[in-house]
Amino acid sequence: ANLVYVYAYLGHTPSKTFLWSLESELGQRNNLDPSELVTTLWGFTTMNHIPSKSLRIQLQDCLVEMDLNVFTEAELCQLFQAYLTARDLIKDWEEFQLPEQIHAAARELWLSRVEDVNQSWFHYAVSNCLDRIGIPNEFEWKTPDKLFSVDLMLNFIPRHDINDVSSSVGTQARRHAPTGGSLVVVEVDGPSHFTANTRSTLGSTSLRRRLLAVRGLDVVSIPWYEWEPIKRSPAMQDLYLREKLDGHIQGPPRDQVVACPNANEPTYPHDRLLSSARNVCRDIEETQSRNQTQEEVASSSKDHESAILTTLHGILNLVASIGSLYKVPLLLSACEVRKQ
Repeated sequence: ANLVYVYAYLGHTPSKTFLWSLESELGQRNNLDPSELVTTLWGFTTMNHIPSKSLRIQLQDCLVEMDLNVFTEAELCQLFQAYLTARDLIKDWEEFQLPEQIHAAARELWLSRVEDVNQSWFHYAVSNCLDRIGIPNEFEWKTPDKLFSVDLMLNFIPRHDINDVSSSVGTQARRHAPTGGSLVVVEVDGPSHFTANTRSTLGSTSLRRRLLAVRGLDVVSIPWYEWEPIKRSPAMQDLYLREKLDGHIQGPPRDQVVACPNANEPTYPHDRLLSSARNVCRDIEETQSRNQTQEEVASSSKDHESAILTTLHGILNLVASIGSLYKVPLLLSACEVRKQ
């Protein structure tokens, strides 16, 4: 049982021959204690391995005979995750059913832990960076079935309505292929999600991503070791997240689409910001082009206007970058801004 757990925990699936040998050893055990039963069920489901029919029946009989009080809270949560995995991700393991009393207690405990979440500085740093590059996001967003809370949900228009999967997660969610246009969520993964030496993703983290994906979510992981070198550089953070989200974002923020009075297509806030910047630049240029003598224009005024133009050029460049992220073409050539 411990070997099954360790392989699954480290995210490594051994050969079929080795797994069969483990099954043979477990099949010779007449009675498993609660900890061994839970680790065995969790390990096999995490590795996406279906044991032989005789062992599946043996494990189920052992589970039915156990009383609720013999399990710790951690074991009940692990048992419920194994049950979800078998139900949502694994075919042909219909024998795995939680007894009614155990199911009710494990589910209640699982839901309480979904609600009991804490945000770290890492979460806030990534959220602030998303805000800077114009991507609204929501902390600890709950899946429609309330079984999972994701670190950050990006508030963008999805191609699919994931509420359709709430009635039958295992079947309908598979129609919403994550790479084909789903709600995009960001998981901020600290050191506890990876091995210390090789930084490989642990089995529990990989399993969580699979369970989120089957619910129609496109999961983007932000590993701590990629964020650590840029944690003191907002500019590098912005560039990193733009590249990380490239190909995942499906459209503009759903709450920032506004009606365009003179066109059939919607417009977006960065269009309005770009227009305002262009108007200010034009006003400054007109002022500078007036027939004024050199003595009438103070040196300080020139410096001030030059600083404004430089700032506005920066705004235009930023807006263009945001437009590129949204996949919205911005025709900057329509307004050429020149420094005086």
